[in-house]
Amino acid sequence: MLIAKINNNISQCDFEINVVNFLHDVETQYWKLYAAYQSYEVENESLEDAERILDMVESRADAPGGDLSRVVEARDGVLQAEKRVLDAKDAIFTNESQLRLMLNTQADSEKTIRPIDVPILSDIQLEWAGSLSDALSRRPELRRQKHALKSVQLQLEAAENLYRPRVDFIASGQFNGMGNALLGR
Repeated sequence: MLIAKINNNISQCDFEINVVNFLHDVETQYWKLYAAYQSYEVENESLEDAERILDMVESRADAPGGDLSRVVEARDGVLQAEKRVLDAKDAIFTNESQLRLMLNTQADSEKTIRPIDVPILSDIQLEWAGSLSDALSRRPELRRQKHALKSVQLQLEAAENLYRPRVDFIASGQFNGMGNALLGR
């Protein structure tokens, strides 16, 4: 009975571990999506800069003594920037679909998931001694191992008890009443 209760506690710890891991994975995917949007915005600005450079180089190439090779280089820069923008957009769609898959939501072409929170960049002062004691007392992995150890100890004790011989003496006695004349007297 006690072993069954401990095994139930182990199952609860396994559930807590799975929930913590799931939340960690969702949060990680959320920030990957945030980074993909930031990358897309940066690449879009890079494309705009490349297009402005191309316009300037083309206007100078039309002037006397203009160099057409620079126009070709500028067009190549625009094409590379366009490719990076498309790659960044693909990363957004990939990360969003992975997040939708984790959250078990349908892919809807009308609605997109766009992170609105920005990462917190402030310095955090931690109390390491308190954090360590909290981690050692609250981590489900450690509690699970403690319960598993206790379960194994109880199973060992039960196995040792089964190994020992069991000798039970059962006795019974009975008096039958024969009245005042016992053995013919």
